[in-house]
Amino acid sequence: MASDKETLTKASNRGGIIAFAAFFVWGLLPLYWKLLAEVNSVEVLCHRMAWSFVTMAPILLMLGRMGEVFKIFKDKKNLLTLVCSSLILGTNWGIYIWAVNSGHVLEASLGYFITPLLNMTLGIIFFKERPSMAGWLAIVLAVAGVAYQLLTLGYFPWIAFAVGVTFSVYSFLRKVVTVEALPGLFVETIIFFPLAASAIIIQAIRGFTVFAKGDILIDVLLIASGLVTTLPLAAFAYGARRINMTTLGLLQYVTPSLAFLLGIFIFKEPLNLNGLITFIMIWAALAIYTWDKIRDRLKPR
Repeated sequence: MASDKETLTKASNRGGIIAFAAFFVWGLLPLYWKLLAEVNSVEVLCHRMAWSFVTMAPILLMLGRMGEVFKIFKDKKNLLTLVCSSLILGTNWGIYIWAVNSGHVLEASLGYFITPLLNMTLGIIFFKERPSMAGWLAIVLAVAGVAYQLLTLGYFPWIAFAVGVTFSVYSFLRKVVTVEALPGLFVETIIFFPLAASAIIIQAIRGFTVFAKGDILIDVLLIASGLVTTLPLAAFAYGARRINMTTLGLLQYVTPSLAFLLGIFIFKEPLNLNGLITFIMIWAALAIYTWDKIRDRLKPR
């Protein structure tokens, strides 16, 4: 029979792989949102929220896990935590959309480089995580890379910190809440749904929406936004509860790094030397941390 330590190690490994998959999908999402470039970003956000609820409901019913959802509503502590996490996640999305529409794309993107550092800090402070020497070296390299990017901006990027802080707090809340990924995410979508549905209806009445106006592809993409939103979020929530905050923090660099590669090779954006230096330092940190983890796994027990 496997020991408790072996069981925890397997759960951690599985959580790490699933969390990596979530960040990988998020890194490729610019390809999806590019197809919705003609749709107002606020309308896209509202549809993401509304269709996430519509997507999750039948999944929970088919899996027979609605009982877990009802239990959450009876647990005031978990329910309050999920209310907070859903509001913080919505705030994160709102800040990002406003930043992009206001011409602050660089700062908004920088926020997702700051997020992992904040996650690792939370892990050290609240969960007493103690990285190895290689882990500390990886953290220092990542911090140096982000610090260099901050210095090249020449001013305090409050938008980036707002994006980073909101998502790192969301990560922290989803780690400490004692509910599984799918039921917890569904409760978050329940909280989202009334506001999002109301906004869609108001937009439709005022004639500010493109949904159901004859473009079938746009309609399908907006409806499917619920699926592309909930799947990686569920994977993230699952992984976040099974791996430490330091590992979660370093894995998060996968998302902005993939976005960087898409920008250079797919969207043909000009290569910025400062950005390149930051990415090199961060990927070096990831390589060191990954090597350290592999070496640790290969040690005889």
